[in-house]
This record gives sequence, structure tokens and C-alpha cells, in this order.
Amino acid sequence: MIQKLTLITAAIVFILLTVVLSGGEIASAEQKLKENVCASCHKDFKSILPKEHPKIGDGDTITCLDCHVPAGSAEPTTFSKYIHKVHNSKKVRLECGSCHIF
Repeated sequence: MIQKLTLITAAIVFILLTVVLSGGEIASAEQKLKENVCASCHKDFKSILPKEHPKIGDGDTITCLDCHVPAGSAEPTTFSKYIHKVHNSKKVRLECGSCHIF
């Protein structure tokens, strides 16, 4: 009983801290990204895209997000799940603040 109460309390504290650190609102992923975030590390997008990927512009981050994060959507997409997995793996481990604004 005490362990269950401790777990519930920890979950509530986590949720409250998340809301406080986000400025009182949980924004969509598109709103929380730093400006030109992908291009700050990836200078040549063509080198990391699959060969069958449609042609993109000059590496502008908005080009990626126009297709992969539909406007107004707060739900994770296949793209966002993949990006988070790749950037938090054994090979690469980035802090959330590397890409997101809190």
C-alpha cells in the first residue's frame, strides 16, 4: 500500500514539474523546437536521408517539419518517434534541451 502511494505521489510530482517547467502549458513539439534545430548539427541533410526520400530544399528545418509534424498536432508521429529514438541511443545521446525549448 505504501509503495503504491509513493508511486502515485512521484507521478503527480513529475506531472506538476513538467507543467511548471513548460511555462504552465504543454505545447506541441513544433512549438517547442529551437529555430533551425536540425541544421545546427546536420549541415548536409542528403547524407542522412534514405535514398528514396523526396528531394528537399536547402536544408531548412521547416521543410522537414512541414511534412513530418503536421500543424496543430500534439500527437507523436512516426517521424518524431524515430528522431527521438535515434538521438537517444547507444551511439548518440543528446539532452532534450539540445533541440527543445522549455
